[in-house]
Amino acid sequence: MGGPPSRGSASGYGGDSRRPTASERRKTSQRQSADGFTEVVGSGGRAPRVAHSSYLPSYGRSAPSGRERAAAPPPAAPVQTGPPPLTDAKLKIRIGSIRQEFIMDPYNEKELLLSIDELSTTPDAMSKLVSINCEKALDCKDAERKGIIQMISLLATKGKVQPNHVEPGLWDLLEFMQDFVVDIPLVYQYMGDMLTAFLKAKAVRMSWLKESVAKLPKDVGEKIMSKVQA
Repeated sequence: MGGPPSRGSASGYGGDSRRPTASERRKTSQRQSADGFTEVVGSGGRAPRVAHSSYLPSYGRSAPSGRERAAAPPPAAPVQTGPPPLTDAKLKIRIGSIRQEFIMDPYNEKELLLSIDELSTTPDAMSKLVSINCEKALDCKDAERKGIIQMISLLATKGKVQPNHVEPGLWDLLEFMQDFVVDIPLVYQYMGDMLTAFLKAKAVRMSWLKESVAKLPKDVGEKIMSKVQA
């Protein structure tokens, strides 16, 4: 038997088995096609096409646009709790009905507190309730005056009425005491009864009362304080 074929001779299968030279390997080049793929072409034939880098996913790119992504649903509207707020006209009517209901049944505290809670969605409802009722208390029958004073004092002890609800409305009345006395001769006594009860219920502050009286004419202030039993 003969020896193995030489390095430059043909193989036993009839083909050229020599390895490509360095010169031939350098001829291999990359050619990008129009559809974005790259063909690796060389002396050994065509390799599978590989996607160009510009077609590969990039983690640094911006998020999909609104057309590519469904828009997020709008936030749900806040759910209103409690009854709708009352207009000024309806609030005044409701304040009157609360007063009458309490005078008819002054021991039904639960009903009064429920009625007050219904006004929680109406702005400045408590300040208006106090102001309207205090003005009413200066010019009404004794039984109604007593009921008004009792109602506001009760609301103060229950935490429904604070000094900031009471003091501004009372000041509006104190300023016009000289005018009220023309038609209401006992107006100083009525005001003194209210202030005495409200001080005990902590609906007004003594410091506020003294500061307010000091702003009035001296004789008016003295008449008011003489009726207050603190």
